[in-house]
Amino acid sequence: MTKICRILITNCEHPGIIAIVQEIARRFGGEITICSILKTLNKGNPTTLIQDYLTPTTRLVILSHLL
Repeated sequence: MTKICRILITNCEHPGIIAIVQEIARRFGGEITICSILKTLNKGNPTTLIQDYLTPTTRLVILSHLL
């Protein structure tokens, strides 16, 4: 049985990035998880939020450098 890998992206990514991630997930059997990082814009710690979304099967994290 193939192990499903997770790809973590934020809810602030460019549509071009989202399309690429969707294609990677389709080709390699991945699962996309979306982290709602926008809610940490003026308060909160984005690194803590991202850490909460990481699992042992997370293989790729997409995080825009603009964030």
